[in-house]
Amino acid sequence: MKKVFSLIMTAVILLVGLLPLGVNAATTCKCDEVPIVYIRGRADIVADKTKKQSASNPALPTVSSTELENYIKKLIPVYSFCAVTQNFDPFAEELAKIFAEEYKDYALDKNGNVDNNSGISLEKQWSADKLKDVHKASSKVETAKQASTELYKYYFIYDCRIDTFEVADELHDYITAVKNVTGHSTVKIVARCFGSNVLSAYLSRYGWSDIEDVILYNPIMYGTDKLDCIFTGNIELTRDSIDYIANNYEPDTDMDRNLKLAAEILNTVGGFDLTTETASYVVNYCIPEILVETYATCPGYWSMLSADAYEEAKDFIFGYYGNTYDAIIEKTDYYHENVRLKLDEIYSQMAADGVDVHVIAKYGTQILPIMKDPFEQSDDTVNVSTQAPGTVCPKLGYTFGDAYIETAVAAGVDKYISPDRQVDASGAMFRDTTWYVKNLVHDKFPVVLDDLIYKIFRYDGTYTIDTDKKYPQYLLFETDGTNETLTPVTGVNPEDTANDNAKDIFVFIQKIQAVIIKFILNYFNGFVLK
Repeated sequence: MKKVFSLIMTAVILLVGLLPLGVNAATTCKCDEVPIVYIRGRADIVADKTKKQSASNPALPTVSSTELENYIKKLIPVYSFCAVTQNFDPFAEELAKIFAEEYKDYALDKNGNVDNNSGISLEKQWSADKLKDVHKASSKVETAKQASTELYKYYFIYDCRIDTFEVADELHDYITAVKNVTGHSTVKIVARCFGSNVLSAYLSRYGWSDIEDVILYNPIMYGTDKLDCIFTGNIELTRDSIDYIANNYEPDTDMDRNLKLAAEILNTVGGFDLTTETASYVVNYCIPEILVETYATCPGYWSMLSADAYEEAKDFIFGYYGNTYDAIIEKTDYYHENVRLKLDEIYSQMAADGVDVHVIAKYGTQILPIMKDPFEQSDDTVNVSTQAPGTVCPKLGYTFGDAYIETAVAAGVDKYISPDRQVDASGAMFRDTTWYVKNLVHDKFPVVLDDLIYKIFRYDGTYTIDTDKKYPQYLLFETDGTNETLTPVTGVNPEDTANDNAKDIFVFIQKIQAVIIKFILNYFNGFVLK
């Protein structure tokens, strides 16, 4: 009996002792295909996050044409009265009520917390589904579509409204879960758009020991010019810009929809009698009251401001309200001090510690015409110099002159100037691992570009602008609505010149016309008011 008992005990001890070895062996992967975590940009918020998005559970906010028409009818007499008295307080109050109603399920409370059931639909939350080990390539990846499938296997989605550090904590949990399920000690990161803010907060709090490579895809962590203008009340409207936003602009984000709603209302109540000065004044005057009912309550949106605009924006939006929004300011200050002001330090140190950092920026598009100078090279939302700090560009429609090129040649950095002479990457932080895609707007992320992203991650070594002739530093995106192509940028467009006298004369004539129109409108308005 003692022998039997001894044998049983020996077997148990051996099994117990060997069990952890078996588990470790099963959960440790030694393949070269490190899992890729894709941090997407902002996503639609639904009224009830416990349900799937549907007609009865719509993405927020939405304003029907009928609702818009009713709002306009209500606002026309209010605006007319304010235009006569030159006191726009009643108009701002009525407009704020409209936004408060439309955004009641979207805006957060005065502490910057979600106080209802809105959020990311449960079907899209990573915690709703058990993660599976799918990090190995399912087939030989030879096309952009196949590359796209591989990139999206670990797709992190989040609520962009809440404190960015709260999302960073969720990202930490997600990365830990991916590591556990795949058996890898590190991951590779694609941070797209707002995802670059989330990644930056994560790096600030958790460091980069879990990260092997990073791609900042159309990043906005240094700020968005459009948001800077809105949050600081520095919108400058023209009759054309109001008409463009109200009738032709197709919004892609919540903030865009907010701006379009305001422009539609303003365009209707003001009509052709609205001078550009009055339009700009009224919009900027109403912004604080509108934003405290909508996006200013969302700490996440504050992370999209630039360092230069942040303090001004706080004073402009919250200055009137005393201590009411102190809890939100505490969160946004924390991000400002620990992330926004330390971005260069964070990313340069991460690179110095051996993490490859790649950037994909976009250029060739005019920014939304709501600011003093909308002719910076941009992707329609963020200037190129903000997507990849250190980048230098001439104004849209212009190129670097011969003298500039000669200076670059003498300095040995001319290879970083785009063949169309519209971008100079020689001063960018990661100039050898930064790509610029022409004619691709901010909120478009075509599949054809996924081939480059996947190649960067699966390359044995550091993939640079010189690695593959197919993907030099400057790329041109084209589409006919069905087919997409990505080809190297070639020479200068004849329409873009460094010293185009005809263009200068045309701009001068436009300015003269604007002065004449302004004079006529002011005279007409003065006559009507009298």
